[in-house]
Amino acid sequence: MELQKAVMELQRAVAGLQYAVAQLQKTTSDLETSFGGLKRTVSAVGRRWGVMAEDAFRKAFIEIVEKKLDIKEIKKWRVYDEEGIVYNEPCWVEADIAIKNEKHILIEIKSSPSQGDIAAFFRLGLLYEKKEGVKPHLSMLAVFIEEKDREFAKKLGIEIFTSEE
Repeated sequence: MELQKAVMELQRAVAGLQYAVAQLQKTTSDLETSFGGLKRTVSAVGRRWGVMAEDAFRKAFIEIVEKKLDIKEIKKWRVYDEEGIVYNEPCWVEADIAIKNEKHILIEIKSSPSQGDIAAFFRLGLLYEKKEGVKPHLSMLAVFIEEKDREFAKKLGIEIFTSEE
């Protein structure tokens, strides 16, 4: 009788634990869903902030370069890449271009460029050379860049300027 009573108590305890585990699994699943939504929201805000920061940085940079380097104008170069040189499919592409003493300087501004951004900018330089008949000097301005990405840019001949310098 005592043994039967002990077994029944253990069965009730196991049932209680099973219920608690099920509740924990549901809570964990709910938290994962909430975390995923929060992560998407933070990413969207970060992307938007990056775009706004790049735009503000671009305006300030253009003003400084025009004054300090006596460049009369930095303008937007926009062209249709019908061969898909830059992004592997036809599309419109653009960059800032400064010309001083026959030197064409293609400028790209990114908050934190990836290797993909750097490779695309390199291909943009190839497209510029093909369309304009002049090999441009490639300069990328970044708020921050990982060391591996900086090395990659260097291998491609892209000059990197950051807020750290």
